[in-house]
Amino acid sequence: MKITRHVNLTRGIKPFIISLALMLGIVSTTQAATTGFNQTAAGPWDYNTAGNWFGNTINGIWDTSLTNTVAQVVTFAADTSLTTGLTFNYAGNFALTLKASAAGANTVTLAGDIGLNTSGGSTANVTLGDASNHLNVDLGGVTRTITIATNRTLTVKDAVTNGAIIKAGTGTLTLNGSNTYTNGTTISAGTLIAGNANALGTSGAITLGDANSGSNAIQLSATVAAVSRPITVTNQGSGTVTFYTSGSGQFTGAIKLNRNITLLVGNNINFGQGGISGVGDVTIVAAGGWSVYFGALNGGGSANTFSGNVNILASGILNLGSGWASSVNLIPDSSTVNVAGTLIIGKGGNNETIDVLTGSGSVSLPTATANRLTIGSAGGSGTFSGIISGVGGITKTGAGTQTLSGVNTYSGTTIVTNGALLVNG
Repeated sequence: MKITRHVNLTRGIKPFIISLALMLGIVSTTQAATTGFNQTAAGPWDYNTAGNWFGNTINGIWDTSLTNTVAQVVTFAADTSLTTGLTFNYAGNFALTLKASAAGANTVTLAGDIGLNTSGGSTANVTLGDASNHLNVDLGGVTRTITIATNRTLTVKDAVTNGAIIKAGTGTLTLNGSNTYTNGTTISAGTLIAGNANALGTSGAITLGDANSGSNAIQLSATVAAVSRPITVTNQGSGTVTFYTSGSGQFTGAIKLNRNITLLVGNNINFGQGGISGVGDVTIVAAGGWSVYFGALNGGGSANTFSGNVNILASGILNLGSGWASSVNLIPDSSTVNVAGTLIIGKGGNNETIDVLTGSGSVSLPTATANRLTIGSAGGSGTFSGIISGVGGITKTGAGTQTLSGVNTYSGTTIVTNGALLVNG
């Protein structure tokens, strides 16, 4: 007797197809997010497809209940006006990029703020925009707060328009676009990197510190171009305020101080060509032989009128005109200058006047003709134990006592018009 058996060959095909699709990223693997975006694979995923969101509700949230399994791309196929802001709190140590779905530019208009507090590792950062698939950000005509957690970075590669920005949180915001927003930029906490000459918009106040700054450190960085707009450092907050430069970055606009600042440089920086005013000390930190230049490299620039002292740390170099002439006062006459690093006073034969010279670093007077450092303008007293060199001279004025205890080698004349100059070297 012939027995015929029918074998179901399709039983194993469906699981195989599903497994293959998962490996290729054709279908998603999801952790049951309790709200917000609900895809964990690479994508690209369309932002405006409801099925990519928990409960088919598009709310702009990458929630803490979502664990990304790979670097993810989310795209916009058209200009989109959100009904919310954007919140990036997902788990998983992977980057997230939002960009246009094709070459060209689309715009996303915010209806709320932006927050970044991912719980993955150091690469769980977010980028808006792309070198070819541009995603511009419209702030919606109001002030948007962008809050970024410690050790996290939000990079906005394309144009930001229509409103104002408050940078909050101790993380980093990088603005690389030629931005046209006009209502101002405030750094309340953390770091803002200006990666474009117009990164901080075309108008509106640039303010460092506000009522919510507290003890948080604030840093404004220029990395590729000169920031020429005026900047105000407020007296709100007690954390350090740092200006950082690298590459071709400069701060050439007017700077108004209401507390102390630090200049941390990774290039030769032209700082405060528009003049430094207000009240506060200026501390200079530099590495690798880079210098901070007061005034303008071509001999122009405004006088610095701030009420405060200048501190040049051991790695720092403050150059007041080696190679160009400057007739304006680059260090205020009432300032104590504490030199642990190097102070260079060239100014093309023009004098510089301060109150007190202290520290143990070096002072160079490289220009002979009428190039003098005048000390004692406000009647102060102090001791400098470092070395003064060069072909310029020293003038002591004012009622105080200036002590020079180092082995000085300058060859210009020494003149005492008032007070006392004690030479113990």
